[in-house]
Amino acid sequence: MATYYFSSSTGNNTTGAGTEASPWQNFYGKKSAADALSPGDFCLFKAGDTWVHQEVVVNSNGTKDNPITIGRYGNSSDADPVFNWSTLTTGWTATGG
Repeated sequence: MATYYFSSSTGNNTTGAGTEASPWQNFYGKKSAADALSPGDFCLFKAGDTWVHQEVVVNSNGTKDNPITIGRYGNSSDADPVFNWSTLTTGWTATGG
């Protein structure tokens, strides 16, 4: 069983190791993580972080006794991780109704 860590705020897909001390930044950028998941593994996203336009695609299956678990890590008082697929547009003003 392995545990993989992701943080949009402190992670790095180039130098990150997928550990809590050195998380990856996003799941999508780590195709190897998607392919490496095995039954019993954990894929954890940092509490309080937000991922915009990111997909979490798991390319393998868990089992009844050893599921692949997607969850959170970090400070229990922080908000749950957020996956936001909308686009935030700034710097313009709506006119005419």
